[in-house]
Amino acid sequence: MNSPNSETQKRFSNLLELAKRSKFKGERNNALSAARRIAKKHGMTIKEFEKGTSKIKDTNSRPWSNKSRQKKENIANELFKNINDSYYEKERWQRAVNSAKARGLDENI
Repeated sequence: MNSPNSETQKRFSNLLELAKRSKFKGERNNALSAARRIAKKHGMTIKEFEKGTSKIKDTNSRPWSNKSRQKKENIANELFKNINDSYYEKERWQRAVNSAKARGLDENI
């Protein structure tokens, strides 16, 4: 039994949602058929596939885990930005010093 990735799970959920909400019988049937094909591809029935995706949704939908992960990502992004900024600032400073030395403005640096 293959484990579906998040893109496949989202596609499956969208198809089931379409099958439930569509006004058109043909569209509902097509969505349900596509959902069956996805489930079959992973060696499951629609109900098994739906249970598997709902468990994954439940673990990812814990508000504290998302906030914690988001906070860690924000900290990591900020840290990277600071390191990157300091690197470029140091480069800029070094170019200015080299330029000043080349012009003979300051020999003591």
